[in-house]
Formats: sequence, structure tokens, C-alpha cells
Amino acid sequence: MILFGLIPGVELSPKTLAMATIISQFPAILILIYHLKKEEYALTDYFTIKKEAKKESLMILKRVLPLSLEPISFNLKDLFIIAFIGNISSIAIASYTYSKNILIFLTTVLAGALGVTVQIFSSYSIGGKNYPQADLYMKKSINYYIPIVFFTILVVYIFSDLVFSIFTFNEEVLLFTGIIIPYFIFSETFQSVSLIISPTLRGVGDPKLISILSISSNWIFGVLSSFVFAFYFKMGLSGILLGILLDEIFRAGCNYVLWKKWINSKSVK
Repeated sequence: MILFGLIPGVELSPKTLAMATIISQFPAILILIYHLKKEEYALTDYFTIKKEAKKESLMILKRVLPLSLEPISFNLKDLFIIAFIGNISSIAIASYTYSKNILIFLTTVLAGALGVTVQIFSSYSIGGKNYPQADLYMKKSINYYIPIVFFTILVVYIFSDLVFSIFTFNEEVLLFTGIIIPYFIFSETFQSVSLIISPTLRGVGDPKLISILSISSNWIFGVLSSFVFAFYFKMGLSGILLGILLDEIFRAGCNYVLWKKWINSKSVK
């Protein structure tokens, strides 16, 4: 609404966008409070740990702490990527942001939801010792969804001028998106593979190993190689995007290999 000037007297700026972001959180908070009151839960119940539960809580914390470092690593990596792109052009930042957000809506969110769905169905099969069925759920999800991701982004690329003209008519932005989207066709496809496999793999495999591999990939490929390609080899924006692509390929490969290794070990037994 702010973008298209539908609110009288409110202009597009960092301040108004920040305010819009804050306001957008209120409906979810109000819904949560309503349901907590409806079920007669006290908010203090969620912040009080009974003595007999401390041992179990520490065990859970020990298991999930490495997982909490992973999203922090992702966010820090993105900050470095934006900083690298900023050294090239502010227009390039705008183009990258437009491209990334559009593809998050079209592919990433759906891949994440599918990953959770696969985790639920696979967990039932794994609990019943039906490992081939769990593997079948994984294969079908990858085989059906990944081509959809690839061709969806390909269509966005073919009609990129039309798609991005909804948000901007800046010719420089449209020019940069023509560079960015071809890389995203592949990087988002590999990212979707990771998003589908990783939820189930974390539940049955070694979450520490997965987090270590993912964080290492972020910094070796996502940050270091992006910097080297962009500024040492003078590849500019293409070098940064190549580093991002290598990061996604490595993480998808690790997830797939670890899943197949685990499921094969169970099938043999």
C-alpha cells in the first residue's frame, strides 16, 4: 500500500517501511494472546522451569543450540553478501533484494513447507520401521517439486521485465535482474533440495554435523568465495552470485548424501 501510494500522506521511506513491518506483527500477537487466554494458559507458565524438568531442558538445549547458530550464520552471511554487492552498486542491491524476495514468495516458502510435510510423513514411516516408504516420500517430493521450482524461476526470467515492472520502472534495476535471475534459477533450485531434506535429516541424523557443514559452507563458499570471485578475479556481481550458487550446491549435496547414507544403513538392517 505504501509502495503504490494508497495511504494518503505516507511516502515510501525506511522509516515508514519499518513502521509497516512492526504493525504487521500485531495481528499474529493478538491471535496468540487470544488463544492463550481461551485455553486459560498463563504466560508465566512458559517462562518457568520446574526443578524436575531442568535436566531434560538442558539436554534439549544441548541438542538445539548448534541448530540455533545456523540461522545466525545465514543472516550474517547475507549481511556480508549485501555489503559486497553494495561495493558494486546501490542499484545492484535493489535488484538483488527484489529478485530474492519475489523468489522467496514463489519457491522458498513452499519448499520449506514441503520439507516440514515430508518430515511428518517420513517420521510416521520411520517410527514404524518402514524405511523404504520414508525414502519414497523424500524421492517423490524432490522429483515432483524441484522441476516446478526450476521452471517457475525460468518463467520469471523470461518475463522478468513484466514481473519486476510491477515494483519498479528503473531500467538499471531491470538490467541487473537480468544478471541475477539466471544464477537464481540454479541456486534456488539447490536450496529447495536442502529445504526438503534437512528437516527430516535433522530429526534422524546428527544435527551437529549438519549444522557444522552448513555453517562451514556459508563462510567458505557463500562469503569467502564470493569475495574472491567478485574482487580478486574482478567478476563483480556475477562472482558474488557464483559464490552463492556454490554454497547452495555444497549444502544440497551434503544433505542428499547424508540422507542416502542414513536410509541405506537402516534398509540394510
